[in-house]
Amino acid sequence: MAPQMKGLMQFISDVRSSKNAAEENTQIHSELINIQNHFKDKNLSSYQKQKYACKLIYICLNSQKKDNVVNLDFGLPHCCSMIESDSLSERNIGYLALQLIYASQLGNLSGFNLFSHLERNLDSHQENKVALALHFLAGVYHDELFTPNELAKIIELLLQLIRASNSSILIKKKSSLALLKILKDSSESVKVHERFIPRILSLLDTDNIGLMISLCSLVQQISKHRPMACIPSMPILTQKLDNLIEQKNIEADYLYNGFPSPWLIVKIMRLLETLVSDNFEQIDQLQLEHLSRLVKDSIALVITLFDKSDKTSNPQFKNSILAVLFQSISLGSCLDSSLQSVSVVFDALGGLLRSSEVNTRYLVLDSMIKIIRNKPSSNIHIERETSKYIDQFFQFLYDRDTSVRKKSTEAIFLSTNSSNIVLIVKKLFDYLPRCDYTLRPDLILKISILLEKYSTDATWYVQQNLKLVFLSGNYLKDEVWERVVQITINNEDIQLTTARLVLDYLKQKEFPETMLKIAAVVFGDYHRYLVQVQSPLVQEKELLSLLYHKYFYCSVQTRAMLLTCFMKLFISYEDLRPKILDIIEKETYSIDSEIQQRSVEYLQLSKPHNHALLGILLQENPPFTLQSKLYSVPNIEKPPVPPPSRKRMLTSNWEEGYYRLINYNQGIFFENSLIKILFKCEKDRHILSCQLIFINQAPTDITGFTVSIDNEATKNFSVQNLSLPDTVIPLGKRSVHKFQVTVKKPFVTSPLIYISFMCGSSTSLTFKLPTCLLKCLHPQALSSLDQYSFRWNQIAGLQYGEYATDVKVKHRLSRESLLRILERIGVSLIDSFDPNIVLGAGILNTEASNYGVLLRLELDPSDALAFKLIIRCTGDNISHILVTTLADLFGHGV
Repeated sequence: MAPQMKGLMQFISDVRSSKNAAEENTQIHSELINIQNHFKDKNLSSYQKQKYACKLIYICLNSQKKDNVVNLDFGLPHCCSMIESDSLSERNIGYLALQLIYASQLGNLSGFNLFSHLERNLDSHQENKVALALHFLAGVYHDELFTPNELAKIIELLLQLIRASNSSILIKKKSSLALLKILKDSSESVKVHERFIPRILSLLDTDNIGLMISLCSLVQQISKHRPMACIPSMPILTQKLDNLIEQKNIEADYLYNGFPSPWLIVKIMRLLETLVSDNFEQIDQLQLEHLSRLVKDSIALVITLFDKSDKTSNPQFKNSILAVLFQSISLGSCLDSSLQSVSVVFDALGGLLRSSEVNTRYLVLDSMIKIIRNKPSSNIHIERETSKYIDQFFQFLYDRDTSVRKKSTEAIFLSTNSSNIVLIVKKLFDYLPRCDYTLRPDLILKISILLEKYSTDATWYVQQNLKLVFLSGNYLKDEVWERVVQITINNEDIQLTTARLVLDYLKQKEFPETMLKIAAVVFGDYHRYLVQVQSPLVQEKELLSLLYHKYFYCSVQTRAMLLTCFMKLFISYEDLRPKILDIIEKETYSIDSEIQQRSVEYLQLSKPHNHALLGILLQENPPFTLQSKLYSVPNIEKPPVPPPSRKRMLTSNWEEGYYRLINYNQGIFFENSLIKILFKCEKDRHILSCQLIFINQAPTDITGFTVSIDNEATKNFSVQNLSLPDTVIPLGKRSVHKFQVTVKKPFVTSPLIYISFMCGSSTSLTFKLPTCLLKCLHPQALSSLDQYSFRWNQIAGLQYGEYATDVKVKHRLSRESLLRILERIGVSLIDSFDPNIVLGAGILNTEASNYGVLLRLELDPSDALAFKLIIRCTGDNISHILVTTLADLFGHGV
C-alpha cells in the first residue's frame, strides 16, 4: 500500500475506532456515498482511482468478516476501466477489487460489459496485462459470468495463448490453469472445443516441468469427459514418467532432495490411471507392460529412499515420496492384479505399516483400504495378502491416534470373509467395551453388517447379535434388534434358544433398554418355552416381574411394546390377570396419549365377552418376507421395511427462495428473525454439488440444530451428504451443510429438506430444495435456424415429446429479461429473426441418458404479461415437467 494514501489510512483508522457496530456501519455508508460522488468526476487521477478502489477493497473485506451486506455495484464500472489502464499498479488494484467484490457476492458483474475488457487484455501484447486477466479468470470464473458466445470466445483466446509460439512459459501455465477452471465449471465446453484436444495433448511433449504440471491437470479434467480423445497422450506420458523415474535430463531446479519432481510424477500417474481404468481394452499391451515395469521401479525407488530418510528429520520429503508410492500402488492395481504384482504392493505397504510415524501408518492403512475396496470379487490374491495383516490391524485398534484406530476398523471390516468371520467377530467383541465412545456407533454398525453378510447359521447369528445388543447399550440402531426378532420369528428351531438367551440377559443386574424391547416381542409370543409344565425355566409371576421391574424407567415406545406383551400373558395365565389389570388401569391415566389410548383399548378388550376378539388381535407374529435394511443376505429370511415417514407441511413463504434459486445458482434461500439460509449449487452434468449456509440471526445461540433431506420420495435421484452442519451455531456465526444430488432419471417432485433447532423454543422448517430437473439443463449450441427447424420437426413425431402452455406473469418482462433468464437456466439461444419469437436449445443430462430439448417462446405484442411456451424433448413426458417448472418460475415473478 502506498504510504501517501492518507485518506485511506484515516478511513481505516476511523472504522477500527468505532465504538459499536452501528457507528461502524455509519462510517462505511458515509464513505460509500463519498466514493460514489467522486466516481461521478470523469477527471479523477490515477492516484485517486487507486485510493477509492482500495477503500472499496477494505469495505469488501470488512463486510465479509462481519457478515454485513453492502451493494458495491456502483464501483464496478470504474474498476473495469482501471483494468484497461497503462499503469501496472492501477490494473493490479482494479483486478483485485473486481475479484473481491465478485467473490463476496457484493456486486453483479453480469450487469457490466466485463467480457470486452477481458478480451482486450487477453489479446494484448503486454505480458503483465495478459497475466492479470488470466489470474482473474482462474480466480473468479463462474458459469454465469459470460454468455455462451462470450465464453466460446474466451476459450478460443486461452487456447491460442497455450499454443502460441511467442507466449512465455508463464503465460502458457496461467492459460492452462484458467482453462482448467472454466472446464470444471462448464463441462459442456469440452464438447464444443473438442477439436483442440489433440493440440493440447501435443504440448505435453515439453521440456519445461512447470508447464507439464499445469497441462497434466488440464488434460486430467478433459479426460473425465472425453477419455478416448486423450488416449493418444499415453506414449508421451509414459516416456515422461520413464525420464523422471530414471532421472534422465532433469533440471537441478526440479530435484527435491535428490528425487525428481515428485508432484509431477503423481500427476502423470493419476492421469494415466484415469486413462487406463476407462479404456483398458483399447490400450496396447506393450504400453501396459512398460507402465507395469515403471510402477515396480517407482515402488522400489521410494522404499529405498524412505529407508534412508528415516534417519533424517525432513517430514516434507517423506510425505512427497509417500505420495508417489501410494499413487504408484493405485496405478499398479489398475494394470496388473496377478499374485506377483499384489505381493509386491503389499510387501511395500507392509514394511511401512511398522513405521513409528502416525501419518505414515494412517496413509498406509488408507492405501490398503482402497486396494481391498476396489478389488475384483474373484481376486483371491488380495484376500490372501490381506489375511497376513489382520493381526496388525487389530493391534492398531489400540493405537494412540484416533484416526489410525478408525482406519484399522475399516481395514478389518473389509478384510472379513466367510472363513474368518467367527475369529474376527470374537476379537471385535473383546475390543468393543474398550472402544472410544466416538468410534463405538460405527464399530457396532460394522459388526452388525458382518454378522448379516456372512452368517449362514441362524442360531449363531442370534447368539452373536444378542451379545452385541447387550454390549452396545444405547449406541445400537433399531435395525439390529429388529433383525434379531425377525430371524427368530422366521426360524422355529431357534425360538427356544432365543427365549432362553434373552431370559439370561434380563436376569443380569444391568442391561440396555433394547434388550427389553426384544424381550417384549419374544416373551409375548414364546413364553410357553420358558414356563413349561414339566421343567420350567422361570415361573410366570417371575417372568412378569422381570418385565415390569424396569417398566417405568423406559421410553414410551418400549412401554407400549411391554403393554402388548402383558396382554399376551393375560390371555395365557389366569393367575396373572389381576396384576396385569392393575397395571393397565394405572396407565389409563398416563400423561402420554399413546400409552393412555392403548391402555383404554386393552382394558375394554380384557372384559370376558371380548376375550375371543383379544385372542384374534394378539396372535403370534407371522413370518416376515421382506429384505433387510442393513445388508442383503441370501441364507437368512428377510425383515420388513419400516413404514414411510410422515411428511410435514411446507414452511410459509417457501416459494420465494425456491423459485429465486431455480433462476440463480446462489443466493438467499430463506430468512427470518432467527436464521438466514444461503444456497449455492454447482452443476456438473447430472450431478448437483450444493451448499446450504446457515447464519444465526437470533439474539442467542442456536442449539440442537439438525438437517435431514428426504431421499425416499423417488428412486430417480439420490442425495449424498458430504458434510453436516454443526449442532450448535453460536450467535452471529454460520455453519455449512454440503451435499450432492445425483439425478438418475427424470423426476417431477424436488426433494424436501427438514430443519429443526432450539432457540428459546423448538423451531421446525420444511422446504423444497431448488434441485429440480431443470437444474440439469445445459446449453446446446446450434449453428443456424435451419438446424433448429430440422430438429424441431424430428421431435414432432414423438407421441409425448411436446407440451405447451400459456404463461401469465405478474410483472412486465422485456424480451431482453426473458433472454437473460433462459440463458441462466441453461438454454442456448438461436436468432429467430422475429422479435416476437424466442428460440432455444439445450441438453438435459441424467445418469441414465441425455435428452435433447428445444424451446419456443411466442410473445404477445398486445399483452406484455402473457406469452406461449412450447417445449419439445426427445424423452417421453419430460417436456411436460420442464414447461410446468418454467411456467411456475415465471408465474412467481422472477
